[in-house]
Amino acid sequence: MKTRLFSLLLIIGLGLNLFAQNLPANGGGGYNYGKEIGDEISPQQRLSIINMLKDNEHKLRATGKLKNVQKPEITGFEWPIRQANGFNDNGFCGISNYVDQNPNYPNSLLDYNCGNRTYDLSSGYNHAGTDIFIWPFMWQKMDQNAVEVVAAASGTIIGKSNGNFDQNCAFCSSSCNWNAVYIMHADGSVAWYGHMKNNSLTSKAVGQTVVTGEYLGIVGSSGNSTGPHLHFEVYTNSSYTTLVDPWAGNCNNLNGLNSWWINQQPYRVSTLNKIMTHSAPPSLGSCPGSEAVNEKVNFVGGDNIVFGTYYRDQLPGQSVVNTVYRPDNSIFASWTLNFTITYAASYWYNTFYLPTNAPTGIWRFSAVYNGQTYSGNFAVNTILPLKLVNFSATKKENKVALNFATANEKNIKQFNILRSENGSNYHTIKSITAQNETRNYYTLTDESPEKINYYRLEILNNDGVKSYSDTKLVTFSTTGEYLLINGNPFRNELRFKILKSLNSASLLIINATGQVVYKRSQAVVSGSNQIVSTLNLPSGCYEIILQNQSGILDKMIVVKE
Repeated sequence: MKTRLFSLLLIIGLGLNLFAQNLPANGGGGYNYGKEIGDEISPQQRLSIINMLKDNEHKLRATGKLKNVQKPEITGFEWPIRQANGFNDNGFCGISNYVDQNPNYPNSLLDYNCGNRTYDLSSGYNHAGTDIFIWPFMWQKMDQNAVEVVAAASGTIIGKSNGNFDQNCAFCSSSCNWNAVYIMHADGSVAWYGHMKNNSLTSKAVGQTVVTGEYLGIVGSSGNSTGPHLHFEVYTNSSYTTLVDPWAGNCNNLNGLNSWWINQQPYRVSTLNKIMTHSAPPSLGSCPGSEAVNEKVNFVGGDNIVFGTYYRDQLPGQSVVNTVYRPDNSIFASWTLNFTITYAASYWYNTFYLPTNAPTGIWRFSAVYNGQTYSGNFAVNTILPLKLVNFSATKKENKVALNFATANEKNIKQFNILRSENGSNYHTIKSITAQNETRNYYTLTDESPEKINYYRLEILNNDGVKSYSDTKLVTFSTTGEYLLINGNPFRNELRFKILKSLNSASLLIINATGQVVYKRSQAVVSGSNQIVSTLNLPSGCYEIILQNQSGILDKMIVVKE
């Protein structure tokens, strides 16, 4: 094997083509996710959690913060995790364990699909939830806040636990507690979201409501956990005696063929989660300090390049065709990997040497798997241009969260966050030094936004050249006592609703210079919807005023895009 690999590298080093060979990978394999990405809740911990939830429920009902239970047949769940803004991997997770349907132990395993993707322990613990783990590079993604936990269904927060260590790599003692959020739905069922990152939990308090898809926290490894993952556990009601397995299947002895997922995923979801180039073989490790990504995208002639692919639910009989293209689109190398084993998480890499006279330019690494093509670029004897993966501005209560992600920060000096109140005159509210690494993620907060806020990202390179992102708009115009604006900012028409009946009232639209550009007087009825055409109005800020003989009844600021 070593002789064959040396010959292969020598051939490529001489600049000859290698076409469509059935070569084995020279590294990788299945990631030992199994019980390595597992958890356990001790009987003492479980009792403590249940007592806390019952006590909170009693208090919330006494104060009217929990509504009477409705009785839909089944609560419908959306997927409870997502990639944060700025992260766009093709895939980012896998499933390590389902609910154990076999009450016996140990090693008496049965999942909803009649398989054994679950576990139990000699202590008598049968796994009671779905474990969704981050893949690949779970510790890096956790550090970057890359994967968010979101509400699978709307409901009321009836419990929170925070402040606990979040980088556990092995089962710990029964006093090792997790960071978690507990939500009761309209039918009285309760979902547990466990193992989250410390201090990442939603700012909403116990008793406040959340809607489907709303942020709850960041995937972490707090409590009795062996790696970053979400433990999602569900009960039919607040007695916590009837467990739900949300997956419909022939071996689901809890709720049979009744799926609680709005769109249930297949048992196996074969996905090429990520394609990468590295400076050295990656080390996945089992703890934060032992994980080494070694990502690299800028090379020179004579370098060795490690081409890596990362899979979820790899199955026997599948294959992947890997191809490396020169800048002129000619093939530098192509090799095929044929899979013979089932892995819930796997990775494979091959190492090649570039010839010293390798063509300068942007090269491409492509992989065809399950009929889909995935590709990524890397540079030889040059650098990839900066890529702004994402720039977002999101209203968070009375503040604005600003997030952006970049790739290939070579030759970049700094980033300036610019803000304007009128869309024309910008000023810098924050400057950040570029990291000059392969991929970076930045998060900051505008603590004192104005009512109207236009945000842009200014990118300054080492030569003094500036470039800019798209503009993001965040407004804090409030709904008044008489008017409810539907859509702000707006475009070709302004829509609003009258909240109180008026015998006579005038609606005025005033531009930024104080000029009245629209006026209408009429009697208005509570609940009526009004539409004003704004095709002839230029983009900018406007003030809406509702007045009668008594004076101004309501006014607010709106923006036309």
